[in-house]
Amino acid sequence: MDQTSELIKQCLSNNKIAWDTFVDDYSRWIYHCILRTAHGYGRRINSNDTDELCQDVFVILLDKGLKQFKGDNKPCLLAYLRRIAVCHTINYLKKSNKYIGIDDVLMENGPYTRLIQDMEITCPKSEQERIDTAEQLKALLAQLSTDERKILEMCYFDHLSAQEISDKFLISVDTLYVRKNRVLNKLRNYADIQQLNPISNEGNHD
Repeated sequence: MDQTSELIKQCLSNNKIAWDTFVDDYSRWIYHCILRTAHGYGRRINSNDTDELCQDVFVILLDKGLKQFKGDNKPCLLAYLRRIAVCHTINYLKKSNKYIGIDDVLMENGPYTRLIQDMEITCPKSEQERIDTAEQLKALLAQLSTDERKILEMCYFDHLSAQEISDKFLISVDTLYVRKNRVLNKLRNYADIQQLNPISNEGNHD
């Protein structure tokens, strides 16, 4: 039996030594996932709040999270822990009013900024330009189908790997990239129609 599976089995058997080992082995990873998620939404959380969130994740795992884990190796466990940490951190940001809306994300150089860059749209500079671009982008995203929006949300906001996203859609990673690019092209077309600050191609012709 894999060491990870054995450790989880012992934890589920209420083995205190195994649980202490589990906490020691994965605290740093969960801590990192929490900070990365907060940073991805343009927010910083202090060490006390991060410690508390980390403890909350372990409480979730102890309560029912480990029982629901279906993997059998360390990489699968790390991905599972990350999903729990990300979801819990986002819920915390929302409840504590530290969750950033689209306007704030643009201003904080967060996920929406990366989306705008991939759409090949010039990043707005002034505050008014940021607000105007944010409102236009909201309208563009609203025109997408549910699956199209989900692809962008997972790629830019949920901190999931390409493999994790493709698994959720039951498609290959290559197919995921094709669909993502198709959605981005669709957004570019919408942006062109609405004249959403496109990047100039002057001087870029080879």
